[in-house]
Amino acid sequence: EFFNSLVNEMAGHLTNKVEDVEFGNNTNAIDALFGIDTTIDMKCLESEEEPVVHSTERLRRLQCKIDEDVNTLEEGIKLALTGSLEKNSSKLGRNAQWQTTQRLHRVPLYLVVQFNRFFWKLTPNSRDHTGVNCKIKKPVKFPLELDIHEFCDDDLKEVLKPARDKHTAMLVARAEKMSKGIKKDEEGDEDMEDAKELEAALNLSATNGRTAGPGVSPNFRGIYELFGVVTHKGRDSNSGHYMGWVKQGPDSWLCFDDEHPAECRDEDIKKLAGETADWHINYMAYYRVKID
Repeated sequence: EFFNSLVNEMAGHLTNKVEDVEFGNNTNAIDALFGIDTTIDMKCLESEEEPVVHSTERLRRLQCKIDEDVNTLEEGIKLALTGSLEKNSSKLGRNAQWQTTQRLHRVPLYLVVQFNRFFWKLTPNSRDHTGVNCKIKKPVKFPLELDIHEFCDDDLKEVLKPARDKHTAMLVARAEKMSKGIKKDEEGDEDMEDAKELEAALNLSATNGRTAGPGVSPNFRGIYELFGVVTHKGRDSNSGHYMGWVKQGPDSWLCFDDEHPAECRDEDIKKLAGETADWHINYMAYYRVKID
């Protein structure tokens, strides 16, 4: 695919340090900005004595797998991060069924998610006995803000915890003030001091200065905001029309239809979830780190 070819080519060239891009342990700017480190646990379903096999994998995008039970982006990501396979079991002395569970360990500034809408369908009864390129048109809702917490491993959840606790505490404090009838512009210096003390206390619980990924703020709590979408209109990947939708500001987007850009709003983006091949359907979603 074009995305894979593009990032692979760019990764081979963007190996020098770039201003304002924190490389971390990465060797190129593409992995620094888009790289996702994951942990994988492989468990034998037929033997409790078989030890769990641990491994890691580097990704540059997440997959949204689509089946009859998937209705949202979150459900599709969760499905794509789990799987099964047949593999030899040393305890059983034969092949057995194993379950794989993949979790996010370190995340980037920019998170790319692909909707798996195209597949190859075999047609053994056809004249050429080859197959046909098909498209899944089922609607899959995708959020304007994506919370990745449920996809993280325990280590990353621990890194995100201080910022999430801080945000929860602020919401609780705000709700308490509203219940007392205190408006925001009526808050005094005492309230501001309390807020500063709360923030300082929560910051002390941070995990040794670790962050969720290269260049990611310690205040990141696992929320990404949607800023770009690529859609496809048509019945298979070999035909149809691709379009880009880019966020310009709050409730403000630009739709790029070749040389005919047009303004649109959040409500227009939500309509890209799918259903008919004759309308624009989400194919790639681009998210970026959101800091409150």
